[in-house]
Amino acid sequence: MDSDKKKEQLKNNSDYYRYLMEEELDDIMEEAEVWGKRALIAGGAVLTAYLTYKLLKGKKDSDEETSEEETDSAKVVKVDKKVKKDDFSIWKAMKYQAGIFALALAKEKINEFLENNSEESDKAVSKNNNE
Repeated sequence: MDSDKKKEQLKNNSDYYRYLMEEELDDIMEEAEVWGKRALIAGGAVLTAYLTYKLLKGKKDSDEETSEEETDSAKVVKVDKKVKKDDFSIWKAMKYQAGIFALALAKEKINEFLENNSEESDKAVSKNNNE
């Protein structure tokens, strides 16, 4: 009889802790989902900024041509640098400023998004704690 009561009490305790663990796991999964979305958005913004920077920067490595000649004892590498007349420096400055503007705008949008989501998650956490 005494062992039946202990078994029942242990089963009740087990059910109670299982319920608490499931609730905690649900909370962890929700937080992971929220932070995962934030990370994906931030990563996308960084990738967009990087690609914008690369697009605006242009290609400078294509100005050099290399050619290799083999001699008897060693390889000789000749590098012919094409002298490229400086395009309008105004255009370079405008591309640079446009890139900076795009990066600043992306930063502002990311900060707004993160602030809004952190406020929403704080409200959800306080709501769950009140229950």
